[in-house]
Amino acid sequence: MEDVATSQGASPNSSEPLCEAEEPHQHPSPEFLQRKIYFLMDQLKAMHAELPENLQTRISYDLLTELANCVLNESIFDIVKALMELQHVTEKHLIQVRAQVENEYEIEVSDWRGKIKDPEELQHILGLMKIKHTKKLLETDKKIVEVLDQKASREQESKIIFDINYININRFFLWQEV
Repeated sequence: MEDVATSQGASPNSSEPLCEAEEPHQHPSPEFLQRKIYFLMDQLKAMHAELPENLQTRISYDLLTELANCVLNESIFDIVKALMELQHVTEKHLIQVRAQVENEYEIEVSDWRGKIKDPEELQHILGLMKIKHTKKLLETDKKIVEVLDQKASREQESKIIFDINYININRFFLWQEV
């Protein structure tokens, strides 16, 4: 049983998309992986060619090959997708926190306008409320920035740990080959 449904006469370097076997738990054959690497390399070379020349010189063929090998493992996409979803949920929550402060201010202003009929007294109270609101909004923004900073710090720590593990794994495999 073949792992890939290919058109007749398709070369391993073709840019045709690859289809995986119907069974998701089946391990792909080395031929399938090789065709997929060729496909990914073709796609990366096309993207590389679209870059400005000064950036093209910074990206080596070896880097493109390593990137294709990384992309070959689809679990990376799942991890990135989950992290992006988490980031979007966090951003939406922080936007809602800030919007809540804005809404509270608008409700308070509306309440005072309904209670006070004297225009001078109303202007005075609204001026004080504006100062209070500005301070509260500034505090909220600082808290939001602190949350984002903490997340960025944890992300950097995770990246460092990932890099160290990646180096150790590569050393292990090099040692196994020797």
